[in-house]
Amino acid sequence: MSIYKLFTTTDGDGAASLDVIANGTITGVLFSGYAILAVDNDSFEAEVSFSSTSGFATNDTKSSIAKVASQSAVSTAESAQMGINVMISPLEIPVTQGERLYLHTATPSGTPTIRMSAYLYVKDRVGSPRRTRQ
Repeated sequence: MSIYKLFTTTDGDGAASLDVIANGTITGVLFSGYAILAVDNDSFEAEVSFSSTSGFATNDTKSSIAKVASQSAVSTAESAQMGINVMISPLEIPVTQGERLYLHTATPSGTPTIRMSAYLYVKDRVGSPRRTRQ
């Protein structure tokens, strides 16, 4: 089992990316995020994808692996801190060594503070090199 982590404090397509180091199968994705939402009904969302551009506004994307979103219910112009932790599993998505994975984030009203992590749990294929822990 290998665990990959994508992390960003910025907003946009391809906010973070990594290359798969060994053939395997994604069995789960854990999103862990935090944002300071600044206005009424402010929101943020995140997506892990094979594509360098997000599929947020796309009806039928073949590259999206998983997505989460959260919206505040603040009824004033005051800010609110919002956290999200979501595990999406079981999955069975094959990945190949050298494939690039992306983390996209979006804050429609320009939330100034966002921290988003996505942990990908990948079952190594038999005969694949093991990930080196550092």
